[in-house]
Amino acid sequence: MKRKIILIVPIIVLLSLTVFFWIKTLSVDRQLFYYGQNHYKHNISLPFEMKPEYWGYDRGKLGFVLLDGDGIVARVYAIKPDIIVDSFLSYGFSDKLLVALIKATNQQKYYVIYKDARVVKILSDEDGCIDLSQEFKDLQWIDVTDKNAIKLKQNERNTYFVLGVFSFLLLIIYISVMSFLWYKKKKYNTL
Repeated sequence: MKRKIILIVPIIVLLSLTVFFWIKTLSVDRQLFYYGQNHYKHNISLPFEMKPEYWGYDRGKLGFVLLDGDGIVARVYAIKPDIIVDSFLSYGFSDKLLVALIKATNQQKYYVIYKDARVVKILSDEDGCIDLSQEFKDLQWIDVTDKNAIKLKQNERNTYFVLGVFSFLLLIIYISVMSFLWYKKKKYNTL
């Protein structure tokens, strides 16, 4: 009985470690969804079917973008065609509101406010009427320009994934070795 427990404990420990590391991998990847850097599909959504993505060299090297339900990058041109989005700096959201801070090609910053699927307002940061501290303080804000934080999260996700694979391989090796030894012992004991 004691021998069986000694054989089963490593299996339980390695299996628990494997599950823990893979759950942590998915958890960190879920956080990276908001930066457009996730690898796995999650059941997360932003208001108005907006989707954060990262467009690298294969998509014009735009960096972080917010896509609407039709796959179009922030419909700013529909209201102010003279504003061309250069980059997204941050965005905040709740269930019924999404606010994006963008930088245009003219180096001016604008707040793009979505209260439904269309852009409701575009305000310049030079407009004296913007008081984000009161109106939008309850939003969850994501700073997409913090490259170090994003890299740390990516490294954390990748580390958990590698540890999960390593513990799974150890589990397979342990079970294989124990099965081989059990088979060998049974074979020679029967002779």
